[in-house]
Amino acid sequence: MNNYLSSLRWPFILSLSLFLALAFAGYYLGGTLSSILPELEKIYGGLKGLNPVELAIFIFANNSWKSLLAILLGPFLAIFPVLFATSNGLVLGLVGFSVVESRGLTFFLAGILPHGIIEIPAVLLSSAIGIRIGHETIRGKGIREELGMGLKFFAFRIVPLLLLSAMVEVFLTPLILNLAK
Repeated sequence: MNNYLSSLRWPFILSLSLFLALAFAGYYLGGTLSSILPELEKIYGGLKGLNPVELAIFIFANNSWKSLLAILLGPFLAIFPVLFATSNGLVLGLVGFSVVESRGLTFFLAGILPHGIIEIPAVLLSSAIGIRIGHETIRGKGIREELGMGLKFFAFRIVPLLLLSAMVEVFLTPLILNLAK
């Protein structure tokens, strides 16, 4: 497993670079693109009615499904994994702009860091796996073994991180945010 992780170094660096570039762009363009936030609110606004366990299950399932898709759709020229990394960065930047403007940087960091230090690397590793598989596809290599290794890594390394992240986001982050008020 460790050899596989080291083989993801360059695809991970690419995923991280795209994520950070779009996060900064989203933050920088936050005032201009703020019209996107009400659309996100419409999509995810219904989550406020869920109890904490249901919310943790939703967050875990949503992140796991999208991360799995980043891997499974990687053979199609790595387009989806790249979009996965960039869209996550853009949304983080836009939300960051909005929260920093209304509540301050400390509140934003308190809301993102506890679970983000787990979740962001996990989803970027999924993106990296998809990019690696897409790269192998472009090179004309067989992807069966690569996909198998990626799915095994996903199941045993990424899924537990996403579960932990969802638990931290739902049960620990609100306590930290109460302290940051």
